[in-house]
Parts: sequence; structure tokens; C-alpha cells
Amino acid sequence: MIARLLYGVDVLEGLATLPEAIPEICIKAGTSAGGCCGTCGSPFKRIVKGVSGTSKECPKTQLAHEVRGGIGKVTGTVGKSGSGRINEYSETLGWQPTCQCHAETIPCTVLDPFAGSGTTGKVAVSLGRQFIGIDLQVAYLELAKQRLGLFAV
Repeated sequence: MIARLLYGVDVLEGLATLPEAIPEICIKAGTSAGGCCGTCGSPFKRIVKGVSGTSKECPKTQLAHEVRGGIGKVTGTVGKSGSGRINEYSETLGWQPTCQCHAETIPCTVLDPFAGSGTTGKVAVSLGRQFIGIDLQVAYLELAKQRLGLFAV
């Protein structure tokens, strides 16, 4: 039921929908991709391992030093301090519960009290989360229902 695309935003019969990147950031930051406890709802936490990076010389360092004729102080970000760039990162090893229930793992639930056309719900479902959407406008909920392929509002 998308009428057209306007400046990269879906327009649903006069309703400009939220770009999917916005709720995606919030959902990833606010819910556990590892799910949550089926009994108490506590989210699972990520088990990570820090991977040391390698130091590489900043590509601007040598050029900046040469532009100055190879003279002057050789410190700081434009000098030749040798600090370079460090490419370190975290690697996810798995997920663990934050409670002691030892219950079944279920997907986290995303609640959107202003569901509108259902963009947040669409993103939540695509990220493996459950979704509850609320809106005062029944017409918007009908649009959300169609976008998400739901059976009930």
C-alpha cells in the first residue's frame, strides 16, 4: 500500500514513515539479540573477547611531515610520534543469561506506543524480536497490519 517514494522515505497515503535505520539503532541498543529469559524477561548479555589490533602509521603523518620539509616538531597527530592507528575490536563469542531462572530463551519484545504505520514493528520482526504496537488511529494500525502481514490488530 505504499503510494510512492519521496526523498528516500515511504509515503503511505499522506503519512511519511520513519526511515528504518532509526528504529534499527534503537532496537539493537535496547534489546538483546541473544533473547531473554522466558520466565522473568531478563535479557541475555553478550560474551565478548577483545581482539588486539595492530598499530599502523597514520597515512597523514608522513605527508604532513614531508610538507613541512621534514623539519619541526615530530609529535602529535601530524608529526611522526609513531602512535599510528590501532584497529582493535570486540568479537561476540555467545550469550549468557543475566538471571538464575534456567528457563527457555525467548525473543525480546519491542513496545511501540505510537506504532503509526508499523516501521518499528517491521524492523523489530526482521531483527528477530517480538513486537507490540499501539496507536490511537485505527487506520494507522490497519496500515501496520498490512505492512507486517499480521492477522489481528
